[in-house]
Amino acid sequence: MKADEDRSNLLALRAYYLGPKGEKLVVFDYMSRGSLATFLHARGPEVHINWPTRMSLIKGMARGLFYLHTHANIIHGNLTSSNVLLDENNNAKISDYGLSRLMTTAAGSSVIATASALGYRAPELSKLKKANTKTDVYSLGVIILELLTGKSPSEALNGVDLPQWVATAVKEEWTNEVFDLELLNDVNTMGDEILNTLKLALHCVDPTPSTRPEAQQVMTQLGEIRPEETMTTSEPLIDLPEASASTSQ
Repeated sequence: MKADEDRSNLLALRAYYLGPKGEKLVVFDYMSRGSLATFLHARGPEVHINWPTRMSLIKGMARGLFYLHTHANIIHGNLTSSNVLLDENNNAKISDYGLSRLMTTAAGSSVIATASALGYRAPELSKLKKANTKTDVYSLGVIILELLTGKSPSEALNGVDLPQWVATAVKEEWTNEVFDLELLNDVNTMGDEILNTLKLALHCVDPTPSTRPEAQQVMTQLGEIRPEETMTTSEPLIDLPEASASTSQ
């Protein structure tokens, strides 16, 4: 895959300003569809996000993170579903990357603490205080679980975080219980893809950093789970109810 294709999943930085008193301003493209968090958790009941759409978003995030780590030598450090934005075609665009280089140590620690409160921070960051490729992959894994379960990582589930809750359910063979109800419509035809993506997500959030894959490995495995040729433009990005049929009766 070409580097410019990987970069298409990063929100373009258009301008940077450094003021006389040290104030900093960065300007990115405006994304009218908002964040992945809003798309997933604040949509109306008439909008149903199917599996091909979710997988497309997951692949886009993995490509963007791969570019940051491999071509730009940048650690994101605060990847959440709130700073993954969507363009008009629902393509994932990672934003807020590189901000750690502009922050003071105190500000960086504050960002890490916020990520922890929201449920995206890798557990080892409580000691390391400095993000790396494996902590970014952990955050990516949490977002993948968020897309699979439909649950926000900031909401404790039975007193545990989202990765622990999913891992426990799988261990106790309650795997079907973790999936977003909307995905159950796709299980009959794409169940293996969904299950294998769940396994990959759990690999990304493994408590042991060295066990986690790198972003490039995540991208490769996603391509094996759902090859690009199966993701055709004929598949609707979002399933909408047949309103015309119900109003005509």
